[in-house]
Amino acid sequence: MLADILSLLVAYYSIELAKKTEATKENSYGFQRAEIVGSLINSIFLLALCLSLLLQVIQRFISISGFFLHILSLLLSSSLYPSLIFF
Repeated sequence: MLADILSLLVAYYSIELAKKTEATKENSYGFQRAEIVGSLINSIFLLALCLSLLLQVIQRFISISGFFLHILSLLLSSSLYPSLIFF
């Protein structure tokens, strides 16, 4: 939730910065590239969020009990085999 709010704030600030400023001799595009930098920051936030979720999934998968591991293996294999057959 915090990452969503932070990414929205970054996007809003970069759009406002790009609209507000005019082109000068030194900055021929003005600050239009602020939107690109804002997009880069948002993608870094998204990658960090995905990485943290992946680490949590790995930790949960390691700490799973024996019974649930068999059920999970059965479910994963039942969804994997049709994919391998059709592709």
